[in-house]
Amino acid sequence: MKSLKPKHWILLLAFLVSTASTASFSTWAQTPAGTPVRADVLRLNDGTIHLGTLKSFDGSFFEFQTESKLVRVPRAEVAAVVLAGAGTEVAAGPGTVKDVEGNVYKTVRIGHQVWFAENLRATKYNDGTPITLITDFQAWGKATAGAYSWYMNNIDYRPTWGALYNWKAVNTKKLCPKGWHVPVVEEWESMVNSLGGTPGARLKEVGTVNWLKNTTNVTNDTGFTALPSGTRFGSTGKFQSAGSSTAWWTATESNVKEAWYRGISDYSSLVWKYSFPKENGLSIRCVRD
Repeated sequence: MKSLKPKHWILLLAFLVSTASTASFSTWAQTPAGTPVRADVLRLNDGTIHLGTLKSFDGSFFEFQTESKLVRVPRAEVAAVVLAGAGTEVAAGPGTVKDVEGNVYKTVRIGHQVWFAENLRATKYNDGTPITLITDFQAWGKATAGAYSWYMNNIDYRPTWGALYNWKAVNTKKLCPKGWHVPVVEEWESMVNSLGGTPGARLKEVGTVNWLKNTTNVTNDTGFTALPSGTRFGSTGKFQSAGSSTAWWTATESNVKEAWYRGISDYSSLVWKYSFPKENGLSIRCVRD
């Protein structure tokens, strides 16, 4: 079994338990890495907690011995494993999910939510219906149905930055894989608020491989890996801001003509909340139902 170096902060039980089989606790605390616990802790994405001994990990499944039974859990369902004695967090994630086309996306747990750790790049809705690809600049803002494009109409950006979608595509409620959805404003608020005073720094990819510049406090310790995928304007069909900012649609309208989005830039550690015309093309991050 291979373990990762402990993070600066890891989630441990707020109190120590020496003998237990299976337990579920709602109270967690931020405890410095290296703090001993009296049992190995296996925490699942649904909030379930097992206490016992980690027996094995083959890269796909964790085998965990509780007092009463042997639990075998797929890696994608595990949020964290903390080893007794050293407080070392084992590599439990990220998980993965496939869309209807077979595209595989990394996922990451932030607070009580599970998010895509990549931008959506689907060209079909989750029922298999194709989404309209619009490359023409004038036609983009006149679309009467859901549409997508690649940044600068260059499909080479697909693997890294994903696609840009108009809000009509969002409003079909079929953009994300089944079991997932485009988050509403409140779900974004919950995630951002859980990250403290500089949430953008904890969400952005570290370095300048994709970002043209970056703030010095960037950590990406959430694993969200926000990338500067830019936007497409509905009024002109032109592309802008790749390398310096990104914006993700929410599923929430701000008025008849606009919808809310959340965004991150290269010069700030915040996560903005503004509204854009529904014709604009923005990125998508899905959250689990």
